[in-house]
Amino acid sequence: MSEPHKGVPEGASAVIPRLFCRDPVAEIEFCAATFGAEEQVRRPGAAGKIAHALITIGPAMVMIESEW
Repeated sequence: MSEPHKGVPEGASAVIPRLFCRDPVAEIEFCAATFGAEEQVRRPGAAGKIAHALITIGPAMVMIESEW
């Protein structure tokens, strides 16, 4: 019998907030300066702008999405 699928990545909390922003780069910079956030993932979208990013603030994960 196969192992059950685990939907939450190891070390992640069960709830991961998701922010939709007009300027994701500014939001990442703000969170880094204000909360000491560390950028983990940055994925470009159309025209080279950020479509998705993942930051951590301590053990907490926060997803930042571009408006679309």
